[in-house]
Amino acid sequence: MDSVTYTGTTGMNGITGTMGSPAGGDGAIGGIASGPAEATTDSSNTETAIGGHGGSGGAGWSDPNNPMNGGPGGSGAAGGNAIAIAKTTTGYAAGNSATANATGGNGGFYGGFGWEGPPSALGNGAAGGSASATATDVNTLGGATANTSADGGDAGSGQGAGQAGGAALKSAASATGTTAAAVAVSDGGSGGGVTNDGTGAAGGLGGVASHTTANAVGITNAYAQINQYGGVGGSASTANGGAGAASAANNATTGTTHGGVLSLLEDIAGGGGGDSNTATGGNGGAGKGILNVNDLTAAFQSASITGNTYVDGGFGGNGKTVGAGGTAMASTTITAATTATVTAYATATGGNAGNETVAGTAVAHAGATGNAAVTVISGGSETGAANSAGGVGGDAIGAGATGGKGGVAVATGNLVGISLVNLSVSAQGGGGGSGTSGANAGAGAGENLQSVVTGTTENGNLSLQQTARGGAGGTSDTGHGGAGGAATSDLTYNDLLNSTATQSASLAGYATAIGGIGNYGGAGDGIGGAATVVLTITGNSASLVNANGTTYAGNSQNDGSNAGVAGAASTSVTATGGTVHIQTIAEAGTGQTGTDSAAALGTGNATSGYVDTQAVSFSSAPKALMTQIQAQGSTVVNGTAIGAAQTAYGGKLPTFQASDGTVAYGIASPSAAASTAVLNANGNIKTAFGATPSFFAMGEVGGGHASTGADSETSTSSIITQINLANLAAPGNLVFGLYNGEAVGNAAGLTGVTLSVTANNVALPGLSVSITGEQGGLSIAQQADALFHNMGFGGELALAATGTLVIDVSLSVTTDQAGAGFYGDFIFGDPPTGVSARPGTGFSGANAMAEHHGVLGSW
Repeated sequence: MDSVTYTGTTGMNGITGTMGSPAGGDGAIGGIASGPAEATTDSSNTETAIGGHGGSGGAGWSDPNNPMNGGPGGSGAAGGNAIAIAKTTTGYAAGNSATANATGGNGGFYGGFGWEGPPSALGNGAAGGSASATATDVNTLGGATANTSADGGDAGSGQGAGQAGGAALKSAASATGTTAAAVAVSDGGSGGGVTNDGTGAAGGLGGVASHTTANAVGITNAYAQINQYGGVGGSASTANGGAGAASAANNATTGTTHGGVLSLLEDIAGGGGGDSNTATGGNGGAGKGILNVNDLTAAFQSASITGNTYVDGGFGGNGKTVGAGGTAMASTTITAATTATVTAYATATGGNAGNETVAGTAVAHAGATGNAAVTVISGGSETGAANSAGGVGGDAIGAGATGGKGGVAVATGNLVGISLVNLSVSAQGGGGGSGTSGANAGAGAGENLQSVVTGTTENGNLSLQQTARGGAGGTSDTGHGGAGGAATSDLTYNDLLNSTATQSASLAGYATAIGGIGNYGGAGDGIGGAATVVLTITGNSASLVNANGTTYAGNSQNDGSNAGVAGAASTSVTATGGTVHIQTIAEAGTGQTGTDSAAALGTGNATSGYVDTQAVSFSSAPKALMTQIQAQGSTVVNGTAIGAAQTAYGGKLPTFQASDGTVAYGIASPSAAASTAVLNANGNIKTAFGATPSFFAMGEVGGGHASTGADSETSTSSIITQINLANLAAPGNLVFGLYNGEAVGNAAGLTGVTLSVTANNVALPGLSVSITGEQGGLSIAQQADALFHNMGFGGELALAATGTLVIDVSLSVTTDQAGAGFYGDFIFGDPPTGVSARPGTGFSGANAMAEHHGVLGSW
C-alpha cells in the first residue's frame, strides 16, 4: 500500500499594530499542496493534498490612554489550493484501488481593531482555497475501485464584504476492471461571514462545486456515483447573507458492463443561503441533475441497469427579509436493450425558504419548487419512480405578516417496456410557514396531477401509480392557522390508443390524493385540504384491468378550542376491459365543523370482475355522539356495473338510487328537516320514535344485477356507525325504521334478500332477516318490499350511558337477471324515555302482509 500526504504551509498571521504603526498587518497566503501524478506497483494508492490555511490579519494597536486612538485590524489571506492525483495500473486478482483527497485551505480572518478604537478601516476575511482530485484505477485481473474527494476551503470572516468559499474545481474517479466502482465527491467551501461590526454589502458566496464525474467500466458489475454539494453562503449581522452556490451535473456518471449489472447514481444539492440578523438572508442555490444513459451505444450491453438522480435545492437564509429556497430538478432517462431489466429513479426536493428574524408586515417567501422526471425509452422489464417535493414556506413574525406558502412539486414518468412496466409518480406540496407574535401561518401547497404517468408493454404487465399530496398548513400562536393544500390525482389511460402490438395483457392503475392538514391557529384553525381522485383505465377486451382510487382528505389539526373545518374526499373510478377489479376508497378529514363528506364511485365495464367501494367520515367535534360513519359495497361486473358509497355529517341522504350494482349512502347526525320528512311520511316509524327522539343516522342500502347476463350475482352494501354513548343526553332504547323499499326489474330475477343488523357484532334478531323463497303466497320481491315499508323495530336493546356502540346495517341482494335488484332506506336512533316500539312477532314471510299493513316488529 502506498499512501502519501502533501500539506501546504500555513500563512503567517499579520503583525499586531503598535503605537508607532497602529494598523494590524495583513496575513500571508496559505501554501499550495500538490503531489506528482505518478503510479506505483502497489495494489492500493492514496494521495492526499491539504492546502495551507491563510494567515489572519493582525489586530490593531490599542492606546491604553485613549481608546479612541485604536488602529484598524489587518485583512486575512487566502487559503492555499490543493491538487491530488492518484493512479493504480498494476493488475491484482484480489482487486486494487486508487484514492485521491484534496482539501483547500481556509481563508484567514480579519484582525480586530484596537480595543474600543474606531473601525477607521475595514479588515476583510479571505477566500478559501480551491480543491481538485483525480483518481484512476485500471485492473485487468480483478476488481477496480477509484475514490475522489474535493473540498473547497471555507472563507474567513471579516468586517468588509464577505469573500467566496473555495471552489471544488474537479473530482474525477475512473475505475476499469472485472468489477468496477468509482465514487467522486465534491463540496464547495462556505462563504465568509461579516462580523457584528461589519457594514459590508453581503456575506460571501458559497463555493462552487463542479466537474464531478465518475466512470466505471466492468465486465460483471459496474458502479458509478457522484456527490456534488454547493457551498453555504456566509452569514452577517447588519449586512445581507451570502447566496448559496448552485450545483448542477449533466451525465456525470457513466459506465458499461459486458452483460452484467450497471448502477449509476447522482446526488446533487445547492448550498444554503447565509443568515442575516437584520437584513436579507441569502438565497439558496439551485440544484439540477440530469442522467441520460444510452446503453445501446456501448460495445456490449448490460443485462441490468439502474439509474438514480437525487437533487435538493438549498435552504434560503433567515433574515428580516428571508432568502428564497433553491429550486430542484432531477431527470433520469435510460435507453437499454429490450432484454434488459431497467430501474430508473428521480427525486427532487425544493429548498425551504428562510425564516423571518424580526417582525415584518409582508408575506414570507414561498418554498421552492421540486421537479422530477423519469423516462425509459426502451428496455425489457422496467421499474421507475419520480418523486418530488416542494420546499417549506418561510416563517413570519408580527401582526400583519403571513408565513410563506409551501412550494409546488412537479413529477412525470414514461416507461416503454416489453414484459413489465411498474411506474410510480408522487408529488408532495411543501408545508406552509409558521406565524408567531400575531402573524398568520402560510398555506400548504396544493397539488394537481393530470395523467403524469404513462407507459406501454408488449402483451405484458403494466402498472401506473400516481399520488398527489397537499402540503400541511403552518401553525400560528395567535394568528390564523394555515390551510392544508388540496390534492387532485386525475389519471386517464387508454391502452386502445396504442398499437395492438404494444397493448398490455394486464393493466393496473392506482390514483391517490391526500389533502394537507389544516393546522392550529390561536385565532382559528386552518381548513383541511380536500382530496379528489378521478381514475379511468381502459384495456382491450381480453385484458385484466385493476383500478384502485383512494382519497384521504386533510384533517383540521385543532386543539379543541378553535373550529377547524375538515377536508372533503371524492373518488371516482372507471375501468374497462375483459375482467375488471375496481376498488374505490374515500376518507374525509376530521374537524370540529364541516360535513366531513366522502364519496366513492366505481364503474366497471367488462364480462367479469367486481367493484368495491368504501367511504368514511369522522368527527372530532367536542362531545360528538357519532364519531364515525362508513359506507361500503361490493358488486359483480358483467357488462356494466356501478358501485356507489357516500358518507357525511348532517343534511339529508342523496337522491334515492335504485339502479346501481351496489348503493351505500350514510348520513350521521341527520338534519332535523331530513328526519322530520321521514317521520311525516311513515306513521309507524314516527310512533316508534315518539315525540322528541334523538336520531343517530340514516342511510340507503341495496344492490342489483349487472347490465347483462343471467348468472347468479350477489351485491352487498353496509353502513357502519360508531357511537360514543357517553355523549348521549338521556339513554333509552335503540329504535330502527325501515322504509322506501323498492324492488326493480323482473321480480322473478330477485332470488334472495338478506338484512343483517348487528350491535357490537351481536345480531339483532328482528333485524336479521333472510328471504330466499316464496312464503305465504308472497314472492321475494313482495316480502322485501314489506320489510322496508313503514316498519318500526325496537324495544329490547337498552342503550348504556358509557362505552362505544358500533351498529352495522348490511343488505345482501342476490339476482339472476339483468336489471333486477332491491334497495331500501333506514333510520335509527334513541326515542325519549318511556317510548318504545309496541311488541310484535318480528318479521317473517308468514306475517309479511300484516307487517306491511302496520304491525311493528320487535327484537
